Amino acid sequence: MTRQLTAADLADAAKAIIAYRWLASTRARVLRFALVGGTCGLIQLGLLHLIVQGGVQENVANLIAFGISVQVNFVLSQFFTWRDRWTPTLGLPRLISRLFLFNGSAATTGVVNQGVFGLANLLIWYLPAAALGIAIAAVTNFLLNDRLVFRLPGSSRSVPMRRRTEG
Repeated sequence: MTRQLTAADLADAAKAIIAYRWLASTRARVLRFALVGGTCGLIQLGLLHLIVQGGVQENVANLIAFGISVQVNFVLSQFFTWRDRWTPTLGLPRLISRLFLFNGSAATTGVVNQGVFGLANLLIWYLPAAALGIAIAAVTNFLLNDRLVFRLPGSSRSVPMRRRTEG
């Protein structure tokens, strides 16, 4: 026996579609950026724990976990956060170029994070200093990704890809 759709079912489906459309919009890019960053942070921490439990020294384990997390972050950023700036016609060379730029920006923001932490830690307790480093690195990372890594080819500004409409 099949259940009949109700008005409440249709209203729930409409709400889900509206929420998805909003999440996919350019206005929600900062939220997608935060979701991806948070997810990758959890991946890094989980991997760090597993690698340390496997007997690897903590600093080395953190570098390995960070490196893997950055690659996952690239995939999620490419196809979720900045998905409107990609079409398959851009090709594999552009995807590889973005991968290298993304890894360079991750290294840069790692240095920014550590630098801010080091300077702030001279003046304040280490946890707020770390939070400040993370915040400034996150803003730096967003700007580098928005303006450089996921910029459209030939564009001097970061703008979303426009979908061509028939008509």
